[in-house]
Amino acid sequence: MQSINFIQHQLDNLLHDIQRNAYKDRAGIFVVNVKRLQEYCQNNSFINEIISQIEKVEVDYEQWKQMCALGEDGFAPYWGAKQDIHICWQTVKEVAQIESIESVKSLIDLSAIGSLDNRDEPTQIILNRYIVPFVRFVLEKLDFKHLRLNVLNRFIQRCQQFDRNLYYARYRSDIEQKTQKGEAHLDWELRRYLFDLGIDTISSPHGGTGRVDVVIKEPEPLALEVKLYCPKRTYPNGFKPNSDYAENYLKQGFDQLHQAVVSYGSGYGVLFVFNLSDKNLIFDANLTDGFPSVMLNGKTYYILHADLYPHLSDSKAKRETKTMNASAWLEDRVDE
Repeated sequence: MQSINFIQHQLDNLLHDIQRNAYKDRAGIFVVNVKRLQEYCQNNSFINEIISQIEKVEVDYEQWKQMCALGEDGFAPYWGAKQDIHICWQTVKEVAQIESIESVKSLIDLSAIGSLDNRDEPTQIILNRYIVPFVRFVLEKLDFKHLRLNVLNRFIQRCQQFDRNLYYARYRSDIEQKTQKGEAHLDWELRRYLFDLGIDTISSPHGGTGRVDVVIKEPEPLALEVKLYCPKRTYPNGFKPNSDYAENYLKQGFDQLHQAVVSYGSGYGVLFVFNLSDKNLIFDANLTDGFPSVMLNGKTYYILHADLYPHLSDSKAKRETKTMNASAWLEDRVDE
């Protein structure tokens, strides 16, 4: 996985190339460099995650251009405004689509939208009004913890929307064949997803006092413990079959995760749960960065879960809800 410093360095270089060619007589080169910026941002999994959040902001870009052309609304973007950043990104994409032969005219037309002063070069107007704020916004948002969580959440959405029935069928096949490899198969799917995004992981590494299923290596070790929730499953030896043994299995995963996080000296870890039960699973815990979590001695333990139980058209309404008090897992626990 690329380090945050490398990504920042690449963005700085791309912006520098755009700035060096922000003149009318270099309009064609200016457009080519903006296109390079767009492609880099869309092809980098972490920046693309930031872009996906930008694009969720509801802004009618074409209507905005029409309003500016009619003089109804000027535009002076300031860093941090969600609507402004959305417009900046849309403008970056529009510049990148300009054909070289029409670059000068197209840039002049685009720079004139909502402009209060057309004395500057059109390339300079576009650079300062749209491109620089967009790049600064991305650089500020390059927080790997936040991005990692969103990448994992994207995997959850993919599982639930496209692979739910496939993964559940594989799990049922594992039960019928008594291979007890269902958890390993889902762990493998998660690691393959991360690999496809260019994120390097270590599989089942040993920590100083604990072992977890996956560790994302850079820039700071992130321990992930993968567990299945299915009360009808046959669990490994060592667990007494009581009414809460499926939850106890998750608690054991939390214990493993806690030991690994302490061993690696990380500030946070993730318990990743695949719900294969016929119940809607809810974790009663604090929300940190938009995800359920528990805190222990200054470290944050996030709980992410993918619901893989196959849904009929109205099955969700009929499913019972199982609420787990994740905070109770911390009782009587101290750092080793």
